[in-house]
Amino acid sequence: MPNNDEIERLIKLMHDDNSFDAPADAIKWVKNIFRSRKAKTEDGLVKRILAVLQFDSSEHVILGERSVNASRIRQMFFVAENNAIDLRIERIGKKANLTGQIIGVGLPRGKISLIGSDKTYSTSVDESKSFSFKSIPANEEYSMFLQVDEKEIVIPGLRI
Repeated sequence: MPNNDEIERLIKLMHDDNSFDAPADAIKWVKNIFRSRKAKTEDGLVKRILAVLQFDSSEHVILGERSVNASRIRQMFFVAENNAIDLRIERIGKKANLTGQIIGVGLPRGKISLIGSDKTYSTSVDESKSFSFKSIPANEEYSMFLQVDEKEIVIPGLRI
């Protein structure tokens, strides 16, 4: 514990101190360095996010499933930042039905485009974040684009 002389000396030092605080704007600037902030996008620019395949049911067949009960519905699961996209592809002859749902927060209703080699299909995401494309040509490769506000999630090379 400090004695009285040390306390008196400290009080005198504080009293005689003629230094001043940093300017308020400099303090604010330094504090903001450590604050996380949303990346600012310029008007007209869209942030493109690549969705990464996490699961494909055609690659994970249960032992004996093909010979006994081959499923006509293929499930694919993609992750894109804080969101995920669950796709179901049902093949019916030379056509396919593609249904999907967006999982996660921050993506309200948006527009989905499915671009093939010679045709583009478009639909909207409903209030339950679901979408579907009916009777699209199978055995083709598509690129899927989900556009919402200033974000665009891309699934390239989607084989249906």
